[in-house]
Formats: sequence, structure tokens, C-alpha cells
Amino acid sequence: MDAFDMNLPHDIDACHELILELDRERRRQAAVIAQQQETIAQQQETIAQQQAIIAQQQETIDRLQSDVDLLKRTLYGRRRERFVDDAQQGLLFDSTIVGADDDSGSGDDDESDDDEESDDDEESDDDEPSPERRTSKGRGRRLFPDLLPRKTVRHELDEQEIPEELRSDPTARRFFKKTSEQLEFTPASIHVIEHYQEVILRDEASGETTIATAKKPPQLIDAYTGPGFWAHLTASRFADHLPYYRQEDILARHGCRIGRGTQQRWLFALALAVAPLVELMRRLALQSEVLGCDETPVKMLAGEPPGCTKTYLWSTVGDNAHPYDCFHFTPDRSRDGPEQFLAGFRTM
Repeated sequence: MDAFDMNLPHDIDACHELILELDRERRRQAAVIAQQQETIAQQQETIAQQQAIIAQQQETIDRLQSDVDLLKRTLYGRRRERFVDDAQQGLLFDSTIVGADDDSGSGDDDESDDDEESDDDEESDDDEPSPERRTSKGRGRRLFPDLLPRKTVRHELDEQEIPEELRSDPTARRFFKKTSEQLEFTPASIHVIEHYQEVILRDEASGETTIATAKKPPQLIDAYTGPGFWAHLTASRFADHLPYYRQEDILARHGCRIGRGTQQRWLFALALAVAPLVELMRRLALQSEVLGCDETPVKMLAGEPPGCTKTYLWSTVGDNAHPYDCFHFTPDRSRDGPEQFLAGFRTM
């Protein structure tokens, strides 16, 4: 008889108690097993979700890496490497035509950059040698537009530079030959216009004086500057995006400091003065068959500092028959703004 048989109870009650205890242990083990199986199922579900996320992220990484590689080839690659053949990407033209265009148009631009020219040289070194090697035209001489004003500078020969046999030779011809052109820049200058009004007066016998004074042209705004100065401030502020304080420093270098507050008041007065002209441009642009319109979000200082609010600047562009560009400001993106400045537009 083994040890297990010797530990068994010998009466009925003890046997029942042992059976109940074993049953409770079995139930407890069954509950533990069920809980562990549930935990395993949850972990398997979590693993499946993580695998799906990893696969999705890997796909995103591959796509972004492809975009980065394409961008690098576009910016820094050689010309023939900037197009990557892809079986899934169709061609707009026949491949033979595309190849012919690539061969005929590579490396012959007169105004190409130095790095592009060096790329062409590297391509020639990498390729197999051919009987006729292509030579680049190089940069060449730049031709300045005829609309630019010209100033002639004559360089005369010094007497010591003239050979002795040519100084007294009557048959020697002496003339000036144009050898080069040089682009130069003259900084903007400020000058003062002094206005003198003609006055005629006559003393009457009665003791009174008759006076006649010439009239000055009317000023668009009340300012001690002229239209050319206003145009310069407007272009600098709204075309070149120079803040008023920078314009103040620039003008100070010319010996005339004008405060930023004064500049702002002048441009505000100009905006009110040219408002009828802007309205005329808006009406003419609305006569276009097709009108381009788009908005740009702009942050505007408002409320308690340093708070700001989001506003919008709308631009409208007319067609070729009505080439007028207009800008409109709205405090929000509601339809009230476009309905107001597009009122009267009846085509597309």
C-alpha cells in the first residue's frame, strides 16, 4: 500500500469532506484557467492590433521615404536621374519622343548654373566615350535690355601708352571701340522741391493793394511730401513688405527721418483718397468672363495684448480683357464678405 492510499480517510464523512475540497480546488483551477485563456485572447487581439499598426506605419514610412528620395533626386540629382521610370506610372507622350527631347535639351542653356554644368561634365565622364563629345556653350555674355538707360564712359589713351611711331603718323586712325557693358546701380536719392508762386501786386490810389498769385497744383493728401515719395512708401510697404520702422531707418540714412506714425497716417489718407479708383477697378474686374478669387488668412492684433484674431485678405483677378487685381479685407470667413465685394458678378 502506497503513501497516498494510507492518507485516505476511513469514514464516510471524511470522504465527503475530501470530495468537496477536491471539487472546490477543481473549480478554482477551472476559474484560473478561464481567466488565463481570456487574458491570452486579449493579448492575441492586442498583438493583432499592434501588427496592423506596425504594418500601417511601415507603409507610411515607405511612402515618405520614397517622397524624400524623389525630392533629393529632383533637387540634387543629375538631370537624367531626375526622372525615375516606374512601370505603374504611364507616360503622357511616347517614350521615344520623351527620350529625344531629353537628349536634345540637356546641358545647352546659356544661363544654366555652374552646378548644372558640372553635372553635365560628370555625366560625360561616367558614360562610355563617344566619337563626338558634347561641349557646353557655357554662360556666355549677358545682354542687358534696351529699355535700361545707357551712360557712356570713354577711356582715352595716355600719351605714354601710344607707340612713338604712331604719335606723329597722320595716317593713323583714332577712334573709340565699345568693348563691354557693365550694370551699375544708383541708390535712391531724396531732394527738396522749392515752390515759388508768382505774385503780382499794385498799390491803388485809395491805399488798397491788388494782389494776384499763381495757383499751386492741388495735393491729393495733406502732407509735406510729393507723389513720388508716396509711391515709394506704398511700394516699399505693400510690395516689398518693409515695415514702417525699417523705412524710418532707411530715410534717416538719407538725412531725413520720418516717423513710422507719420508714414502710417499718410498711407491711410492715400487709401481713402484712391478708394474711388479701387472701386472702379473692382467694377471693371467684375465684368470678366472668369474671375479668379482666393483668400489668405491673416493674423490681426486685436483684444487684450498680446492677443490676435484670424482675419482674411481676399484677392480677385480679372481676365485678359479686364486685367485688374483687387484686394478685400474681411474680419471672418463668412459669406457676407464675398457677397459684398462680388456683388454684380454675373458670369462664372
